[in-house]
Amino acid sequence: MTSFSQTSNNIRNSTAEKLKLFESIRGKDVGDIPFWDAVVITALDESQKEAYEIQVQCKLDRGELPLGVKYLVFHDPPGPKIGNGGSVLVTIGDLLKIYDEEELLKTKIILLPAGGYSQRLPNASVLGKAFTALPIGDPPFQMLELQLIMMMDLPAKMNPGIFVVASDCLEFFNSEGDWSLTSPGFTAFAHPSPIIIGTTHGVFVLDDHKSDCPVTQTTCKKFLHKPSTEVMRNHGITFLHNEEEHVFTDSAYFVDWKKAKSLYDFSDKIKPIDCEIDAYGDFLQALGPEACGDYTKNIANVTKETASLVEKRRKIFEFLTGTQLNVLLLNESKFYHLGTTKEYIHHLCKDAAFRHESHFASEVMVIRDGVHEEKEKINTDQRCLIQCYLTLPSTIGQYTVLEYCDINSGSSVGSNCIISNVIIPEGACIPDDTFMTTVCVTVNDVAGLFVTVVFGIGDNVKKMARSDDLSQLQYLGMPLDLVLALLDAKLDARQESVSLWQVKLFPAFHSCKHSVQYAISMINSLKSGSKLQVGDVKPVGKHLSMEDVLAIKDIKGTLNIRENLRKKILGK
Repeated sequence: MTSFSQTSNNIRNSTAEKLKLFESIRGKDVGDIPFWDAVVITALDESQKEAYEIQVQCKLDRGELPLGVKYLVFHDPPGPKIGNGGSVLVTIGDLLKIYDEEELLKTKIILLPAGGYSQRLPNASVLGKAFTALPIGDPPFQMLELQLIMMMDLPAKMNPGIFVVASDCLEFFNSEGDWSLTSPGFTAFAHPSPIIIGTTHGVFVLDDHKSDCPVTQTTCKKFLHKPSTEVMRNHGITFLHNEEEHVFTDSAYFVDWKKAKSLYDFSDKIKPIDCEIDAYGDFLQALGPEACGDYTKNIANVTKETASLVEKRRKIFEFLTGTQLNVLLLNESKFYHLGTTKEYIHHLCKDAAFRHESHFASEVMVIRDGVHEEKEKINTDQRCLIQCYLTLPSTIGQYTVLEYCDINSGSSVGSNCIISNVIIPEGACIPDDTFMTTVCVTVNDVAGLFVTVVFGIGDNVKKMARSDDLSQLQYLGMPLDLVLALLDAKLDARQESVSLWQVKLFPAFHSCKHSVQYAISMINSLKSGSKLQVGDVKPVGKHLSMEDVLAIKDIKGTLNIRENLRKKILGK
C-alpha cells in the first residue's frame, strides 16, 4: 500500500472540501456561496469559439455547471498569433463591450486562455484543452470544471479583478490560513518545485519565503522566466525540500481591475497586436523592484519572431516597470501539467501522489456487459477509463487511457495508448503506443462523415522536415517516406516542408465503424511492412491531415458520438 506524505494528505483533504462545495452548486444557482461573476474562456478563432460555446451550453443543459454565472467565450482577432498575453488584453476589451466600465470594475472573473491546437495532446485538439476529460465526477469533469473546483476558495477572498489560469495545468493546494487576493496590482501563485522544473517555468526571486503556514503572503524582487539552474543558484533562491534542491515556480495569477484596465488602455500604444505576447514572460517579468528589461530582446521561447516583437515587449516593460509583484506562497501545493500525451498517461495512470491529491479514479462512468475470463490479471489502477462501455470479453493494457469509447466484444487495446471518441469494432486489435481519435467532419458540403486519426504516442507531430528528406520524420516508429510508400500516399507537390500534422493520411467514411476499421488496417499494414489493402468500402473525397480535420470539424456531430454513448451507458 502506498504511503503518502503529510503534504499530499493535506492537499487531498483540502481538495475534498472544494469538491464538496462545488458539487453543492453544480447544476444549481450559486445563491449565497461566493463564486465567480463570470467564467471566460478564450479561443483561437471563430470556429474554435463556436466549438467552446456549444460545449458550455451542453454542460449547462445537463446541469454540469453552477448557474447564475455568465459563461463567456471570446476569440483572438484574425491574423498573427498573439499569445496568451495578447488574449488577456483582447478579452478585457471584449468584456467592456458587455459590461459598462463601472459594472466591470465590481466583477470577479476567472479567465482560461484556451486558444491553440493542442498538438502535443491531440485528443484535446478538436474540442479544446479546456474540455479535456478527467477521471472524476459523475458525470465526468473536464478541465474547465476542475479549474473552477481548485479555485473555489478565491472569490470569497479577493477584490474584483481577473484571475488568469492555464487551461492545461492543475494546481492542487492546501488553502488553510489567513490570506487574500486584495493587494493592488498583480498577485501570483508560487509552488515549491524541484529546480529542474524551474528551467521550464517562471521562478520568483522572493523577499522572504520561510514559513510553516500552508499559504504565505510576500512580495517578489524579480521574476525569472525559464532560467537556467546556474541563474537560479546565482540569485540565491534555491532551498532544500525533502533533501532536494527546490525553487518557487509560477502557475496562475490575479490582477485587480485598476491595473488590468490601465494595462488595457496602454495596449492602444502597441496596436495592432501582431506578435506573441506572453501573459507570464512579458507581464510578470516587468514587475518587481529588480526587474530588468534585457529579457525583451530574448526571443528563445517565442514560436515566431516578428519585426515588432522586441519593440512592443520593451513598451510593455516600460509601462509595467516599478509595479509591485505580490506572491502567495502555496507551501503545501503541487503543480501538474497535462499538455502532452506522455503527461496525460503518466498522471492518469502512473502517478499515485497525483491521483491521491486529486481524488482521481481509475474508472468513471464505465459499464461492463458480459463475462470476461482473464488469463492475465492487470491492476486496474494502472489504466484509466472515462465514460466507456465495455462488452466482454475484451482486454485493455496497462498505462492506457480510454475516454468516450464503446469497446466491442473480442477487441483488445494495448498498453501505453490514448483512445478517444472511438467505437472499437468487434475483434479489433489496437497495438501498444497508439493514439487514436474519431472526429466527425463535413467534406465538400457532405456532412456526417467520420475520420479516425492515428499517431504514435511518441510521435513528434510538430517537427518539420523538407519534403525531399522525409526520413527525418517518424510515424508510428517508421520513417515517413517508407510509410507513404506502404500506404500509396503522396505529399502535395507544392509543399517544400511538412510535419506529421500536415500529412494527408486519414480518409473520411460515411460510417464511424468503417473509419476505425481503416485506421486499424493502416496500423497493421505499417507494423507488418506490407502494402495497405483498402477493401470494398471506399472513402469519401481525398485523404485528410489532422490540420485539415480541424478546419472541417463538425463539433455537434463529434459530440453526438459521445451523447449516444452516454445514453447507452445510462440505459436510455
